[in-house]
Amino acid sequence: MQKTVVNKEIKSHFRNYKFIFFIVAFLTLIFCPSTNAAASPKEWKVTQHKGRSQQMFYSIEDENGGLILIDGGSSSASNVKKVKDVIGRHDNHVDAWIITHPHPDHVNAFNQIVGDKNCKVSIGKIYTVKYNYSRYKETAQAFDKFESCEKFDSIIGKMNNVKYVKAGSSFKVNGLKFKVFNAWDSDTDKFSVNLCNLGSMMFKVSGKKTSMLFCADVQSEVEGKILKKYGKSLHADYVQCGHHGNWGLTTKFYDAVGAKTAFMDAPDSIVKAKKNGYDGYLLLQYFNRKGTKVYRFKNAPNTVTLK
Repeated sequence: MQKTVVNKEIKSHFRNYKFIFFIVAFLTLIFCPSTNAAASPKEWKVTQHKGRSQQMFYSIEDENGGLILIDGGSSSASNVKKVKDVIGRHDNHVDAWIITHPHPDHVNAFNQIVGDKNCKVSIGKIYTVKYNYSRYKETAQAFDKFESCEKFDSIIGKMNNVKYVKAGSSFKVNGLKFKVFNAWDSDTDKFSVNLCNLGSMMFKVSGKKTSMLFCADVQSEVEGKILKKYGKSLHADYVQCGHHGNWGLTTKFYDAVGAKTAFMDAPDSIVKAKKNGYDGYLLLQYFNRKGTKVYRFKNAPNTVTLK
């Protein structure tokens, strides 16, 4: 009888110790995180890289060594070297490579680097749009250079890390939040020209306090739909101008975004030209009147910090 009582006391103490151990372990996990785990980045450096003509190439770097690339620009030797140099500083690894659409001034550097059979670059994930191949081919103009799209297709078709996004999609990379506002859909198919631009990926990248809206080559034909659907969600501290600042989005759209800093991805020969049908100079005048700071290729690389 005495033995039974002792056993019960032992079991009771064991349960108490087990409970205390669980509480201590739980509190340790909350208040004393492992020193081996890397702290989440607090700042992200966004850089606009220069091209000889209009193109789009941005990098997003953080203090943990993370790297996100947006497009990459043309296949000119100087630009490809620039992209390789940025990747090389990060041990030839890209955490995420975002391709907004397969136009040559956006995708050709990717095609040349990743399409090289001796490519040593590792990529965590590729984010891009799923376009209607037959409809794009049917409506493509000479300036579209459809062969760039076909090469891009052939490269990513062999990869298993490609994520196709749609309007409304969201994802996270290196502590940053990404929200997609435009991508190729059935409405894009209804246009007769500029489908690649109109179906390009518009997205906002947000830190904890600040954000930047990337408009890629989105043009005014679809801005009404975007404004109606997303409204105040488009607001950002920084904005990359649609279609390099030429033949792109209207001032009504930029009023809705309300950014204090704008990026125009083109040299002054295009941005400030009052000939050849360019209208970038009108957008530049609008930003100047509003007191919006404008970054162009003239002084690139240009950098801002997301927090």
